[in-house]
Amino acid sequence: MVAVIGIVIGLSTSFAVLNYKTKFRTGTSVNTEQSMSDANVRSAFQGMAFDMFLESPLVGHGSRAFSYGVIERWSNERLPPYMHDPGFVHNEYLEALTSYGAVGLLFILLALGVHFPKAALDIAERPSSYTSELERALKLGSFGGIAALMCQSYFSFLMHFPALVVFLAIMLGIQARKTTELSHEGVLLVILRGVLIFVVSGLSLFAGYSYSKADLWVKKANFASQNGIDAYSKIAVIESLRSAGELSKEPSHFELAGQKAMGYALMARGEKEFSSAAMMNEMARESFQQAVRLNPYSQVANCGLPQVLDSEGRYEEAEPLHQAAIEKYTVREQFLTPNLNAARSSFYRAYEQLSKGNFAEARSLLRLANSRVESHLEFAGWLRPIGERKELMDRVVLWNDLLDAENLYRAGHQAWMKRDPELGLALMLEAKARYERARPILAGRESVWNLQRDTLVKHIAQIEAGNVIPAQISEEEVAEIAAGLVSAASNR
Repeated sequence: MVAVIGIVIGLSTSFAVLNYKTKFRTGTSVNTEQSMSDANVRSAFQGMAFDMFLESPLVGHGSRAFSYGVIERWSNERLPPYMHDPGFVHNEYLEALTSYGAVGLLFILLALGVHFPKAALDIAERPSSYTSELERALKLGSFGGIAALMCQSYFSFLMHFPALVVFLAIMLGIQARKTTELSHEGVLLVILRGVLIFVVSGLSLFAGYSYSKADLWVKKANFASQNGIDAYSKIAVIESLRSAGELSKEPSHFELAGQKAMGYALMARGEKEFSSAAMMNEMARESFQQAVRLNPYSQVANCGLPQVLDSEGRYEEAEPLHQAAIEKYTVREQFLTPNLNAARSSFYRAYEQLSKGNFAEARSLLRLANSRVESHLEFAGWLRPIGERKELMDRVVLWNDLLDAENLYRAGHQAWMKRDPELGLALMLEAKARYERARPILAGRESVWNLQRDTLVKHIAQIEAGNVIPAQISEEEVAEIAAGLVSAASNR
């Protein structure tokens, strides 16, 4: 009888663990387990966690130290670039060592095993009645349940699931039960035990309610996302995810809400629903800000927030955030694209300065955008730009060519006026080549640059009519003159 009950409890615990983890893997609200199922990734996590433990072996680095530490020390050689922020080590013992050190792990193990000796003695005693035999069977089964949880905790993060923590508490409660009748205990001890049980039960119920309600909000968001694309459904998706985050204090819910809102804002702008886009941008910004409050190391939120500010036209506020993202997350350029995001922002700012006639500032921003696109291609491992990357890079290059052409034309005209037609013609021909390359962004525009190009062609024709041979100038000289760094030197 004892053995049967013990085996049933142990096997039921193992089944509950495996069933819970299977649901967790296939759930739509969390995909960390899916992305880290590869054995190499888990081994890398455990190696990085052990390295962190060695840095502070006694007291550790504090709560959530592993998650924050991996983000700060990300290595593409050990981890896939396309991966969400890691939350746990997938080994509860290393998790405890990293966060609380050897001292913390020792206290945890003592707390778990404080009732083991007494429970073992109770099992060893011969039962004197049916009640004591049942107690003995339950305690034997609780050993099996705890053993299943502790063994599986070496390969995953079970103790971060509230339901399994409650299950462990029940197993420990079974071990702590006295086999003697309560009438032999003092009244005060009975009252204290009752109060303690009431408090623990209350806290467990509150935690269970919060996490269950959060899960329901996530399911509501998924339902709204799959069954409607109108404005009300979009708002319902975002608000449901934010409600889940408020209840669970889990930053990933706010990160997802921010990403959803950014996508909806982009769709609204494409449909020219600018008021809806502004509302979605505001919701995205608030969601990312809340994610950062809960987790200052959130990569998704720290890279997403400056993009939202760009969408709102707040480029000056976004720039320091872009700079910080580049410094921290360039190593994850393939997944987070901080350099590409910053390049896009620099281009928008340059275009804004062009519309105001601030050509020097626009030129500086265009060169910054070009540099950032090149950094994106380098660190993301792209052999050549494609899609939106190519379009952005092409536009940056074309606007650079246009501004370079203007400087070269001006310098060439000055050289001509100073009676150096050879140098003037050489610079004007360089300017003409750049105007021709920039033709796609001038097509259909009533722009002063179109007038400049037409005038340039006439001036070149006038100089060439005198059988002037263009001067030989180096590419370095042309680049410096085009950038406005030096003026053209006359040879006369």
